[in-house]
Amino acid sequence: MKKILVPVDFSKECRYALEVAEGIARKSNAQLLLVHVIETPGQFYASDERFVQKMESEKQYRAQLSEYFSEKMKEISAEGRPGDVEMELSIEMGSAFPCLDQAAMKNKVDLVVMGSKGIGGMRELLLGSIAQRMIRFSNVPVITVRDSTDIEHIKHVVFATNLKPTPHYVTSEIRTLVQALGAKLHLLHVNTRHAWKSHREINNLIRDFAEQHNIKDYTAETYDDNTVLDGILHYAEDRETDMIALMTHGRTEYSRLVSGSISEQVASLATRPVWTCAFDHDQLKWYNKE
Repeated sequence: MKKILVPVDFSKECRYALEVAEGIARKSNAQLLLVHVIETPGQFYASDERFVQKMESEKQYRAQLSEYFSEKMKEISAEGRPGDVEMELSIEMGSAFPCLDQAAMKNKVDLVVMGSKGIGGMRELLLGSIAQRMIRFSNVPVITVRDSTDIEHIKHVVFATNLKPTPHYVTSEIRTLVQALGAKLHLLHVNTRHAWKSHREINNLIRDFAEQHNIKDYTAETYDDNTVLDGILHYAEDRETDMIALMTHGRTEYSRLVSGSISEQVASLATRPVWTCAFDHDQLKWYNKE
């Protein structure tokens, strides 16, 4: 892991995410890329007098916004930090998700760590928060953080899986993270009444899954619950899990509205950090041919 992107919006959740990203960077000797996106500035910042007074042009307006937020970026990057993690600051203008996605690809980042406030309201249900869009469409794994987290206390990471064919790049990414954290990996299958299996059968499936993905050091976990979502959240609470990990399937807005995404719901509801890695259909086709 060489570079970690942290979207910056100056919220408390953003600061929590930066703490986690710094901890991971320190353990893996990675660089941080802090990105702030100025999105339709006339709409969101027009009430700030320092920007609306004596503006001669949109170009000048944007230049002053960029200067202002560059100073704020420097402040947040220096807040009580020892300076042993290399940081790069970037200001982008445009729509948040495309800018973040392009920054991730352009800078070849290995991980995105971002704050999340959870889901609320019809607008977010239809349009999706920035965190939701990153979870659904990002080309690299995403960790969402809602509360202050001491990275040194992340000792148990649970990877929830349905044990169906999974691209090797997903399990490779989670192994890389667990190794960087020095944590223990737990492979979890939630057993529901609609898709019930005996615990013996599940343990055998988990063993086969681990062998296919070259996962050596792990514990097999089965949890019975009404739904997969409930099972993941309840397991995390009951077993004092420090981080939840899942593979997520990219969805259209309409299909998500109808059937939802377990990964996005877990990320919005869990108080623990949630790691997600987006499903790649081309990768899975390749995997199935092996």
